Amino acid sequence: MPSPGPFVVKKGSNTRAWSASGMPGPSSAMVTVTASFSRAVEIDPVNDYALFALGLSLLRVGDRSGARRPLKLAVAMRPEMDAYRDALSAAE
Repeated sequence: MPSPGPFVVKKGSNTRAWSASGMPGPSSAMVTVTASFSRAVEIDPVNDYALFALGLSLLRVGDRSGARRPLKLAVAMRPEMDAYRDALSAAE
């Protein structure tokens, strides 16, 4: 299986680091969702909804900096989408 891409929060050492810090880490389901949307963006990099969903999933696992790039691209493609702009504002 190909790598899920550069935006994915990988399970393993990151999850252990979150546990050691006492901060809640991403659920394995959310990591899987993030990997799926990252793969969708690899397949179709001009899919604004896949970019939005990837950015939103990264926000939900706490990766605000990783969420910015796909959200900026989604907003650039569809500036009329309030949800895209709201998610980008949350990441900045």
